[in-house]
Amino acid sequence: MKIFSRCTGEIFPEKYEWGKEEYWKDRLCEIYRNHGVKTLAPTEEIKMVLIGDSSYPANIIIMKDGTEFYDELNSPKWAYEVNQEVFNNK
Repeated sequence: MKIFSRCTGEIFPEKYEWGKEEYWKDRLCEIYRNHGVKTLAPTEEIKMVLIGDSSYPANIIIMKDGTEFYDELNSPKWAYEVNQEVFNNK
């Protein structure tokens, strides 16, 4: 998994919580739980994470198959609805 700053395109530093793979695996599991999905979240299928900034305050988890999930804890309120659409279309 690669974790990038969306603004600079640089790898996000591992010294920060958002720079750690485990954090994003936990976030994906939480998204699955929030939407009542009964299967295990495919944490090993995370390809990359894009960390937002003040101009675009949304963090995106991108899966190997191209599916995108928005971090519901640290993104705007619309992230839940967008993620629900993803689950509805699976």
